[in-house]
Amino acid sequence: MALRRSDVDAAKLGPALAEVARTSALHGVQMAATAEALLVGDAKAPPRDLVRILQVLLDVCCEHGLAVTDTLARAFLADLRAASPSSKQGRAAGQLLALEPKGQARRVAALAAFRVRVERAERCEAARAAV
Repeated sequence: MALRRSDVDAAKLGPALAEVARTSALHGVQMAATAEALLVGDAKAPPRDLVRILQVLLDVCCEHGLAVTDTLARAFLADLRAASPSSKQGRAAGQLLALEPKGQARRVAALAAFRVRVERAERCEAARAAV
């Protein structure tokens, strides 16, 4: 799915993605993957306020040691940076391209979520046994 000007209200989507990312590390990692998958299309005519999505993606990538690795997304960001290198969008695109992945953030987030689910199941089981 390519981002088209008419499809995305980035001014609304950016804050919603940020809210999702704050829920947990796993949510942040998944939000980053979703945002990365959206970064395809015509970088010369990006959606208005795309910088809001790029900024959220940049924040989450920095927080969790992620980087944009998808080839199409990287090409879109490179074109976006080339089209307007001094704009906020161009600078955010350049910063995203410069990130290097650190560690295994996706795996760590998934393991943390798994631990929480196991603990919740154990609490439920203990509550049932007490009844």
